[in-house]
Amino acid sequence: MKIKTYLFIYLMTTCFGLSAKVYKISSAAELSTITLNAGDRVILKNGDWKNQKLIFKAKGTKVLPIVLAAEKAGNVVLSGNSSLIIDGSWLIVDGLNFKDGFTLAENVISFSEQSENCRLTNTAVVDYNNPEKKVRNSWIVLYGTKNRVDHCYLKGKTHVGTTIGVYVSSSPNYHRIDHNYFADRPPLGRNGGEILRIGTDVWSMYDSFTLVEENVFIHCDGEVEIVSNKSTNNTIRNNLFYESKGGLVLRHGNK
Repeated sequence: MKIKTYLFIYLMTTCFGLSAKVYKISSAAELSTITLNAGDRVILKNGDWKNQKLIFKAKGTKVLPIVLAAEKAGNVVLSGNSSLIIDGSWLIVDGLNFKDGFTLAENVISFSEQSENCRLTNTAVVDYNNPEKKVRNSWIVLYGTKNRVDHCYLKGKTHVGTTIGVYVSSSPNYHRIDHNYFADRPPLGRNGGEILRIGTDVWSMYDSFTLVEENVFIHCDGEVEIVSNKSTNNTIRNNLFYESKGGLVLRHGNK
């Protein structure tokens, strides 16, 4: 699917004379200096990206999304206190690898409140833990609308905070979380160890319309709620829970 997407972008930009560009960068500072346009691609060079706070801010289109991708999937290692903010529309992040570090109070990967139709795919967050287990943050948070997290590998979270948190507002967000592999979340010993939470108590009677499907949860023992539904009009289907001490909990919300 990704090959077809990138081929389509290439054909659109070459056959129709559109001025899409490819940028190869080595740091978050370089990314901050680029003005990105629809169809552009940013390639992160292979290597150890330590203490890099990436802010991917741009506006693509449905036909010509803007891509931020590893030179080779898995070979761009974001370590230290590296993090990523996805802030814009029709943005694709592909092939990043977070390990050998942790963030402080901020979340590791954030879809901003202004984000829409953005996608995080083929990305790993592995053992990216603050050694102080009482420090609360999430590995991935979704604000905005119509964003997607798919085909990601999320393993070994040990401190307080959801692995993925979906935040609901007065308008539905229509996110999609699919084909991800969640693994090895040891018991936290307290509330706050959900793998996936959709909404919060305050917003539990508001529509989210989030779709959660085709995910695998293996050895996810953080707490009794593996998936916690706290909003309305969500669909959770065709997921596998394997050797995990918890469940799918319809905590709040309707429909």
